[in-house]
Amino acid sequence: MILNPVVQGGGETATVTIKSHDTISSPDYGLHYITSDGTKGYAPLNSTEFTISVAKNSFILPLMIGDVRQDALSGALEVVANSEVYTRSGHTTNLVYVSGDGVITV
Repeated sequence: MILNPVVQGGGETATVTIKSHDTISSPDYGLHYITSDGTKGYAPLNSTEFTISVAKNSFILPLMIGDVRQDALSGALEVVANSEVYTRSGHTTNLVYVSGDGVITV
């Protein structure tokens, strides 16, 4: 397991709400994130609205149906420049930096 040195041993938590128009049961879609105790977390995209607790000052890797860009984020969430990742479906996504509570709408 790789721990994020910023949050290793615990840290502050941010609440990120995900609002999606689709639900998918495939493990190829969802969010990889760092929990407040510095361990990895994964949330599947199997509900149209849900929340996750993410360590502040860490990152989320969203693997969604559509591309996740800055205009899909609100609150204290920010797309990390030049962090493009290609999902299996051919969509591009970026790392998202979490400095506090926010919403991802896709």
